[in-house]
Amino acid sequence: MVSFILILFIQGNPWVTQAVEAPNIEHVIFFSEATQTEVSFHVYLPPSYHNNSENHFPVLYWLHGGGGGLQGIPILRNYFHNNIINGTLPEMIVVFPWGLPFGMWTDSKNGDQPVETMIMENLIPFVDTNYRTIAERKGRIIEGFSMGGYGAARLGLTYPEKFAAFSMLGAGPVQLDFINYPHVRMPLELRLQIFEEVYGSDMDYFVMMSPWSIGETVADVLPDGYPFRNVIGTDDILIHMNRDLRDHWVETGLDFEYIEVIGADHAAIQLLTYLTQNGHQVFYASAFESATTTREESGTLPYRFQLKQNYPNPFNPSTRIEFELPQTSVVQLDVFNSIGQHVVNLVQGTQASGRHSIQFNANDLAGGIYLYRLQIDSFVQTRKMVLVK
Repeated sequence: MVSFILILFIQGNPWVTQAVEAPNIEHVIFFSEATQTEVSFHVYLPPSYHNNSENHFPVLYWLHGGGGGLQGIPILRNYFHNNIINGTLPEMIVVFPWGLPFGMWTDSKNGDQPVETMIMENLIPFVDTNYRTIAERKGRIIEGFSMGGYGAARLGLTYPEKFAAFSMLGAGPVQLDFINYPHVRMPLELRLQIFEEVYGSDMDYFVMMSPWSIGETVADVLPDGYPFRNVIGTDDILIHMNRDLRDHWVETGLDFEYIEVIGADHAAIQLLTYLTQNGHQVFYASAFESATTTREESGTLPYRFQLKQNYPNPFNPSTRIEFELPQTSVVQLDVFNSIGQHVVNLVQGTQASGRHSIQFNANDLAGGIYLYRLQIDSFVQTRKMVLVK
């Protein structure tokens, strides 16, 4: 961490990082009115971004943890890229903002570190102006890990008009005492430094900026059905504060998803892998459900073959499966159980070009993981769904 911060100092601007080299990743520098200096971020563009200049994509804003998280960008890039390629996640742009090593994704009390203002008033408009995004609420999700989970929660709760959903992974600090709380990862010396630089050594300001307090304030005014989740590993010391936050939010009347990952430590990729392997990746598709990856006028044809993620998922007992055909085709749509045994054929034969929706009723099946496969000549796409009984 020391050498990394030294690199930033040598560059002369703590708001600009070195570029991370990874496929589909761009390092972008722009001028921020909030900071009155140049600020950098990284952005992942999905494979089809350059295929059709008419395509517009939803955006996931991924907030890093304490220390900066640059080393994690290639790992996260691989996770998002591979799951977009295999259809587990929807096609989306992923933006990796830079929020200073320990900027806490909030404006510092003295105004010297306006991280929140930079994100909301400068970065998001810059991304929407310079990339083909779905530049409205339904086209944005904010998510983060550790300090980034804390940031995603406080920004998601503060600006529900800007985001379709938010997701916090291994979040901290979400306790009410930044200095004396026992179940923390950060050494006391560093906590005291952050407490002074960000919160002005003012515990009231820390509490006011906390998702704990913001949740109380907005409980009655959040949009109906606004989805958000809190995911934490059982071997993560931060589980204590996250359980406390869960209980407080439940008492406050907030409606959210809380997930404990058995055996997971303080590691973002462990949590993400669990979510993907257990049907929770539908969080993204569900939040982006009303958005579209293309600006299609009514009556226009899809531009490619595509099997979409079923909705709802997990489900009981029925779910909707959709697929798209750019041309009239011979289609086969089948369902298999988790060991590859054929369960049922849903579609067999010639289907017209366009968008098709099939209702799958699993009332007679046992709960568990099922696969559904679309086959059109040499095109094959498979997705996973979870039946809960």
